Amino acid sequence: MGRLNGKVAVITGATSGIGLRTAEIFVDEGAKIVIAGRRAPEGEALAKKLGPNCIFRQTDVTQEDQMRALIALAVEKFGKIDCLFNNAGGPAQTGGIEGLDVDRFDAAMATLLRSVMLGMKHAAPHMKEQGSGSIINNGSIAGRLAGFSSSMVYGAAKAAVIHLTKCVARSEEHTS
Repeated sequence: MGRLNGKVAVITGATSGIGLRTAEIFVDEGAKIVIAGRRAPEGEALAKKLGPNCIFRQTDVTQEDQMRALIALAVEKFGKIDCLFNNAGGPAQTGGIEGLDVDRFDAAMATLLRSVMLGMKHAAPHMKEQGSGSIINNGSIAGRLAGFSSSMVYGAAKAAVIHLTKCVARSEEHTS
């Protein structure tokens, strides 16, 4: 009997790395999962490999309508959402503050931070209605200690993810 039998999870950034391995473990432990990523061939191949308890949805996690649809897919296909793993990420521009390109800064913040907010925004109502659920936001030591990334933008985004996670958890304590 798996530790996640009967659970339903959504995993972003699941087409490689941490997200891919998490998807494999969750299915091995009995969960039904919806995986998301930008790269359709990789996502479809992983879903096929993991079998009927896995659905892939090509998703740009920076777009609210796509994140809303991703969460809704889990609820529609599997009846609920027990876990959201906000894992999507990517590199950010390196170099000093004077050389930062604003468009690249905004794109990194959208992928690394806004996507986390969107996932929480759209999963939380379902979890509240169910009376249970877990949201896991992938942070980094670079968000706690400056200098642990070659990109100050990445570090700042991960610091914001960590703080946003705490702020949301704290606000939920007072509104529940």
